[in-house]
Amino acid sequence: MNNNKNKNKNTVLNKNITRSPQMDPEIWSKVPPEILEYILSFLPFKTFFNLRSTCKGFWSLIFSPSFITKHSSSTSPFSSFLLLSHPQFHRHFPLYDCTLSAWRNISLSLSDSLHYNSSSSPTFTTSLVSSGGLFCITDSSSCSLFVSNLLSKLSRKIEYPSFVFHIEHLTFVTTPNGYTIFVLCSQSQTSSSSSSSSSSDSAFVYDSNMLSWTKFESFDPILRDNHHQQGVFYKGGLFFATPEPFSVVRFDLKSGKWERNIGELPNQVTFIRLVSDGKGKLYLIGGVGNNGISRSIKMWEMSEEWNWVEVEFMYLVSFQNGSDLIPDYEKIK
Repeated sequence: MNNNKNKNKNTVLNKNITRSPQMDPEIWSKVPPEILEYILSFLPFKTFFNLRSTCKGFWSLIFSPSFITKHSSSTSPFSSFLLLSHPQFHRHFPLYDCTLSAWRNISLSLSDSLHYNSSSSPTFTTSLVSSGGLFCITDSSSCSLFVSNLLSKLSRKIEYPSFVFHIEHLTFVTTPNGYTIFVLCSQSQTSSSSSSSSSSDSAFVYDSNMLSWTKFESFDPILRDNHHQQGVFYKGGLFFATPEPFSVVRFDLKSGKWERNIGELPNQVTFIRLVSDGKGKLYLIGGVGNNGISRSIKMWEMSEEWNWVEVEFMYLVSFQNGSDLIPDYEKIK
């Protein structure tokens, strides 16, 4: 008796499946492009990329407002990549997908843009990643910068504002309207009356909307010993963390002026890092302890009154030999 019931259920299900209406190509062909893009943007990220080879339209869809809005949120895997580089491997960049917990290998088609000759290969002095899916590399042999899109595998070549300078610091950040490149450099100058040469320090800012560089003379030397930390874009300026004695400084992208000691730092910090969530908030992450040893990690948020307000706290515990520190997740606030 039960077998007959199961057969009847299967028969009904099969009939329902066969009777389900198919998509009418004429109807879909009349859907406005913006509505079709909006519908397709709801495809899972992995499924969307698997379908790219089936239709050329999927490539242009990557840059549609619907797709960018849908996949640029903080909860999307679009902003969950870690990109590594090595000076001896100029064309391959290991990419770690934080969502899938897997490594990928990205091969860039930059051979037509980069400077090659028979005796040398391109020299990438820095590789930088932004939250917008773009990253910037420098080729000192051709005095150029390259901004690349990981999704489209396209790049833009941006020549140095001057061919006779040495980059001291390079920051690459995405902004609501594009991206900004901030360069601190030492520029060599040779006197016309003598063979002696001197150097001057300058700051250059590249605006992707204007496609041009702006030069600001005599940059603040406070960042000379802290090249490894990029600036963070916040409220029209770039914020930098300085080495000891720790402080936060701001560079105004319009006026080119520096502001020191932005917000009083908490006591007993052992290291500091600045980050932004891309939604108009600035955070400070730092270790807290004594004699340079971190006993806990805290996170502060910049308030409207330009004060650091603590928002997260996490203890660190060490093994018996004291050589390694790991987070104590049971004591996280």
